[in-house]
Amino acid sequence: MRKEHISGIRAAVFAYFCAMGNDFFRFKQFEVKQGKTAMKVCTDSCLFGALLPCIDQNRTRILDIGTGTGLLSLMYAQRHADAQIDAIELDEAAFEQAKENFAVSPWPDRLTAIQADFRSYGSIEENNIAKYDLIFSNPPFFEGDLKSADNQRNQALHSTDLGFEGLVRNTEALLQPEGIFAVLIPFSRREEMIRIAKEYTLFPYLEYIVAHTQLHDYFRVIQLFSRKELENHVEEILIRDLKQQYSLKFRELLNPFYLYL
Repeated sequence: MRKEHISGIRAAVFAYFCAMGNDFFRFKQFEVKQGKTAMKVCTDSCLFGALLPCIDQNRTRILDIGTGTGLLSLMYAQRHADAQIDAIELDEAAFEQAKENFAVSPWPDRLTAIQADFRSYGSIEENNIAKYDLIFSNPPFFEGDLKSADNQRNQALHSTDLGFEGLVRNTEALLQPEGIFAVLIPFSRREEMIRIAKEYTLFPYLEYIVAHTQLHDYFRVIQLFSRKELENHVEEILIRDLKQQYSLKFRELLNPFYLYL
């Protein structure tokens, strides 16, 4: 294929996404509307969503904490036909957005949006909440950092409402004995999460450390925890190569989802 034609395709793709603006993001099998939510679809959340279905084929009862647009739940539902997914969201507007995205997806019968505060959802035993095979979360990132004037974005980004300890404590209470907890956090808070998880007898067994390229520092880590103390295996994922093209690993993971991979 001629280079000029390849460049034309890339230009067309770029124009397509620019035309979409910030209101929605289209994947191969579903669409994510995001106009009502503070946190939009981003590359690292897509990477997390692509990795989650690779964890274990036998995980069928799933909990998504802080679902936002519902992106992670939608990605998991696409790859696992037997999965029943509960998606918790505290913010009313984001909850309505996730509910809407689930309803128009190919899997509305397997996706349930729940407006709830996870601090109480995970602690009230009389609710008779069944325990989960897999619990995942892309939690608030910037505990203690300077906040913006956007209260909805603050709630989505900051950990003052649900810190790491509250997240782990309630996750442990809702996790099956053989269950797995998966989380996406800043690389700078990697050791903090491991320390807190161990206090609740959850131990890391697999971590994906993420950088934009091999010339950049790691900026995210995807951590998988179980109740078993196993050797912790660490893998590196680079989003792009030195030519600024998506890396082979990234392309393999996102190919089932991204329109132009």
